[in-house]
Amino acid sequence: MDRGRSLILSSLLMAGAAHGGGIGAFTQASDVGAVNRPVEARFESLPGAYVIGAGGENVWGARDAFGFLWKTAKGDLTLAARVELPAGGAQEHRKAGVMFRQSLAPDSAYVDVVVHGNGLTSLQYRVVAGGETREIQCALQAPAAVRLEKRGEYVQVGLQNAVGAYEPSGCAIRVALKGTFYAGLVVCAHDANAFETATFKHVGLGKPAERPELPTYAIEVAAPDSPSRRVLYHWNSKLESPSFTASGDAICFRSDGRLQRLQIGRDEPVDIDAGSAASCAIAPGAMPAEVRLDGFLRNGPAWLPRISPDRVHVASVYFKGRGRDGRPEAGDYLLRIAPLAGGAPVELARFYGEGGVLGAQPWSPDGRQVVFVSREPE
Repeated sequence: MDRGRSLILSSLLMAGAAHGGGIGAFTQASDVGAVNRPVEARFESLPGAYVIGAGGENVWGARDAFGFLWKTAKGDLTLAARVELPAGGAQEHRKAGVMFRQSLAPDSAYVDVVVHGNGLTSLQYRVVAGGETREIQCALQAPAAVRLEKRGEYVQVGLQNAVGAYEPSGCAIRVALKGTFYAGLVVCAHDANAFETATFKHVGLGKPAERPELPTYAIEVAAPDSPSRRVLYHWNSKLESPSFTASGDAICFRSDGRLQRLQIGRDEPVDIDAGSAASCAIAPGAMPAEVRLDGFLRNGPAWLPRISPDRVHVASVYFKGRGRDGRPEAGDYLLRIAPLAGGAPVELARFYGEGGVLGAQPWSPDGRQVVFVSREPE
């Protein structure tokens, strides 16, 4: 076949893949939301790779615009892929990854794990149609591969390490995808006038494995003025009572009864013994006697109220249940802050947790972050 005929055939195959017909393990490629250039997708059988080019302004806020290669699915599902974004793109937040989505409407409920051009890897989600997109930033950046696992209404992220094994990331959220939903590969240029191409290898669809015997716990931080939160550290044993140090550059917490200190920006914590306990000095956070919580507690059954350094706001968790021994049990939690004087609370995070989610002082000294512990759902 001459080069001209080869190029024509390649163009026809690409056009057909963009508008219908099976593409590898998927049904169709289509655009979600308004884009300037239609999505292009193909499956290269010899290397077993999907190549997807797409535009789109963003997957964020209340409406999305991106390219999607999908199939319909029901029930529990795992979708994994090695994601390769070419280096040197103009937009550091161009992104590619795997997604579960209730519909192809631009404001649909969804959950995904995407790798950004700058290496940031995050679980993004919209709980209800038309709602706000929120994000859990994973501690590991630019992993070898990503995986979404849906069990019931909970979705978790697994990330592949350097030796090719998937590990829990601590990133998890409850998103109720009802009945039939869409599962597939996503590319977004993060620029309405741009077009980005990503390659997906080792794509796998299947049923999730059994949950591990030991759940993964995660230390996370959330900011009152941001829809994003971030995993600082995760481990497969109990983590509890996280507090900021007085200097604000570290988190102290307990792990299976041991006091540990995690320097922010480091990967691993260190044990704290009696001789070095001073390095775990906790930022002041006792509730002043003159402060009344009447206005705050009218907002609902708040647990573990913790006052901000400026004594203006209080953070607490909401848990549906009676708890045990004065502490909430394992289940769905809502972390909020509200003015001490009364007023509408602000949501910081929804997560699965148990007793010990907040320490003596979860506020950073500057009042800009709150640290808490989440855990893998049961």
